[in-house]
Amino acid sequence: TLICSARTLGVLHRQLILFASLLYIKLTGLVALLCRADGECSHLSGFIKSPLSQKKLTEDSVELHCEAIGNPIPEIQWWFEGDESNETYAQLWDGARQDRVKINATYNLHSTSTIYIANLMINDSGTYECRASNDPDRNHLRADVLSVLPELKDSYPPVIPFTIRDLIHSGPAQKGL
Repeated sequence: TLICSARTLGVLHRQLILFASLLYIKLTGLVALLCRADGECSHLSGFIKSPLSQKKLTEDSVELHCEAIGNPIPEIQWWFEGDESNETYAQLWDGARQDRVKINATYNLHSTSTIYIANLMINDSGTYECRASNDPDRNHLRADVLSVLPELKDSYPPVIPFTIRDLIHSGPAQKGL
């Protein structure tokens, strides 16, 4: 089983031609095949779209997407590891984190999955992994870091350090003008 994105597939193809002239990769639709010179082919499994690292502010939302191919069509799961050194990966599910997590998945010609996290909090920062499996050997890609930063709010209207009552008591009428 190979793990690759659509972009690295071309690089992998060139490497196989350079280092093993008996192998080549054939793309037919969304199916990638690894073929020998005698024409015998086997299915490649891997990712055709991977999640990207992002930086967001608290109270924002984020959407991560991944797609995988394989035969049989792989199942996709989302996993999370926080920024703390003692944290381990935990699986995410639709409705997790007080219903702030939504996960959509489709399994037609290939697998697609999108995780959406609303109302981000600081503890949502970390590594989100997309794991695809159609056999005991697990493939996975990750959005290396989702950084959630504290929200920067401008105060509008500007905060005035005194009240209308302060103005009345210290205004011109008090000074006899």
